[in-house]
Amino acid sequence: MFAVDSDPRRAGRAPDGPVGAAIVCARGGGASALEAVEPGGTVLVFADAGELLSDGVYRRELTIVGSRSATPETMHAAAALLPELDLPEPTVLPLERFAEGLELFVRRETLKVVFVP
Repeated sequence: MFAVDSDPRRAGRAPDGPVGAAIVCARGGGASALEAVEPGGTVLVFADAGELLSDGVYRRELTIVGSRSATPETMHAAAALLPELDLPEPTVLPLERFAEGLELFVRRETLKVVFVP
């Protein structure tokens, strides 16, 4: 897992090489995401990705997936419900135990799994 940010104080480690998937959360980050994914990879877009050149998408057989966000009103309503919820703590596992965490989730033995490096 890696994070790229224009502000070095918020950036995580850079990838060691091409990655299977990238998530665009900042305006204009699409070109960087396309460069970061391996052939056949996926880019999930949560923000205005900026210009995405289709030649690279086509030739490298990339998948670009969009995600819609809730409206500010809906987010405020959802946030207002948080104090009323009694949610279990997430299961936290090292990334090396990904298969185990996935199996716990699939068997519905945990609601959420958080993987840490």
